[in-house]
Amino acid sequence: MKTAILSALLVILALTGCRQQTQEAASANLQIDLRVEPEEPVTGDATLIVTVTDSAGNPVIATKVSARGDMNHAGMTPVIKDAEPSDGGEYSIPFEWTMAGDWTVEITVELADGTKVSQTFEESVASGPGKDSMNMDMGDMDMTAEATEAMDMGESSN
Repeated sequence: MKTAILSALLVILALTGCRQQTQEAASANLQIDLRVEPEEPVTGDATLIVTVTDSAGNPVIATKVSARGDMNHAGMTPVIKDAEPSDGGEYSIPFEWTMAGDWTVEITVELADGTKVSQTFEESVASGPGKDSMNMDMGDMDMTAEATEAMDMGESSN
């Protein structure tokens, strides 16, 4: 019985030790900054520029940098992308704002020692060009009374 309990405890300790914790950037003495291009986000393609520095302001080389974008309301599929490799502490992530509205973007940085740190940013995304739903200008429609009446009756207006 004691052997079974001891074995179970050893398995639990081993599993707990293998699990990686994600911590906030501040607690790891890292600074994660996010810049979005275009500067005023609109629906469609964008680039997230992530800069990672240590407490002295020196660039930090990460083994992986990723972004997870979530709308602030339920039901939307998150946008998850990885950064392109970099050796200067600045990472470029191709990204797509799939809908206008308020977004939360979590940037996660993985260091060479396996430590993962993350920071969350809030972004407000506007509708991009041509993305407005049903934006019709009735002034563009030039219909005479006869044409309107013919349409109502199912006739041609010739």
